[in-house]
Amino acid sequence: MKKKILIIGSSGYVGRELVDFLRSKGKEVITISRTEENSNNVLDLNLDNLNFNFLESDQFILFLSAISSIEECQNNYKESYKVNVFNTKRIIKRALELNNKVIFFSSDAVFENKEHQIIDDSCRTNPKSNYGKMKKMVEDEFKTNKNFKAIRLSYVFSKKDRFTKYYFNCLEKNDMLKVYHPFYRNIITMKQLKNAIFLLINKWDEIDSSLINFGGIESVSRIQIIDMLNYFLNENVNYEIENKNDFWINRSKIIQMKSKIFSEHLDIFNNSFYDNLMLEFNDEL
Repeated sequence: MKKKILIIGSSGYVGRELVDFLRSKGKEVITISRTEENSNNVLDLNLDNLNFNFLESDQFILFLSAISSIEECQNNYKESYKVNVFNTKRIIKRALELNNKVIFFSSDAVFENKEHQIIDDSCRTNPKSNYGKMKKMVEDEFKTNKNFKAIRLSYVFSKKDRFTKYYFNCLEKNDMLKVYHPFYRNIITMKQLKNAIFLLINKWDEIDSSLINFGGIESVSRIQIIDMLNYFLNENVNYEIENKNDFWINRSKIIQMKSKIFSEHLDIFNNSFYDNLMLEFNDEL
């Protein structure tokens, strides 16, 4: 019997892409979000009384819903904790009780900033921000359950991601692009992410680890992304360094996160970022 895939947070940037991709692969996808528009079920993690009726047994559940703003989690801890930890744990706990397999979308924010350290899947977590601490709480709660896997995402690059849309907006308006630096991450593309999720669903029992880093093979700064886009598109968007120090209070400047598990299973994880950037754009052109 083919398992259904529930995507909790199906209306977000990553969720929408996964819905379309998994359906194109012949998967039966059930969408769950805060609004009824383009969604099979409504779920508001801000509420006290959650409706668990959408949960059946023997399904795959992709849990993306979260308050992902670093500043929001710092400034509104109580509300963010309710969404990112308390109600998230309630749903995952019930899903696992029903023998579902859960993929929890975590973050590289669970790691601390250590320059020149390569962080693999087994490295100790020590988050700097409330957002990272909340993700760690969920990981720690369920990481020993064989039906739970947490994937640590960094920046997911595509033509539609926030920074790239900002680049195109500056290009259109001939504006100066303001960028934080140094700000290095092991970026993956949307194409890499979609293929990795598909692999994880199909080879669940072959991938033993419950905590999995989703990062590219090289550490890339925002400035390098601008330079690569300028080169690839034959454009010349100019930039200047933004000097707001409060941006770094709850962010690490460098997180070099290695995906050991997926580099063994997917060739696309061994490509350079520029090669994957070209693949991403060529797919969309």
